[in-house]
Amino acid sequence: MGLKFVVKTFIAVALVSGLSVVLPDLVHFGSVNPYVGAILFGCISGTALIALFQHGASLGGIGILALYLQDTIGLRAGIFQPMFDVVVFTLALFVRDWQTVAISALGALVVNLVITMNHRRDRYIAT
Repeated sequence: MGLKFVVKTFIAVALVSGLSVVLPDLVHFGSVNPYVGAILFGCISGTALIALFQHGASLGGIGILALYLQDTIGLRAGIFQPMFDVVVFTLALFVRDWQTVAISALGALVVNLVITMNHRRDRYIAT
C-alpha cells in the first residue's frame, strides 16, 4: 500500500474530520425518515469510499484491512466488509435497541452493496 497510500489516507481522514466540524453549520435537515436517511447515507458514503479507493486512499480502520485483503488474497472489499459488519451489528444488539441497529445495518448494507457492485481494483485507478 505504501507511503502514498498513508499520506492520501491521512489527508482524507483530516478532511472528513474538518468537514464534520463545518458541515453542521452549513447543512440543516428539518426531518428525515430514518430509513430513507440510512439509504441516502449508504449511497453517498459508498460512492465516496469508491472514489477514495480508486485514488489510492481510505478512511482508515477496517477499510484498510479490506483493501489489503483484496489486493493480497483477492477477497473483495465488498464481501469482507459485510462479514465484519455482521459481527459489529450482532454485538450492537446487546447495547442498543433492535430498531436502531436495524436502521444502521440498512445503511451499512447499502454502503456495501454500492462498493460490491461498483469497485474493482483494476478499473479507474488514479495515481
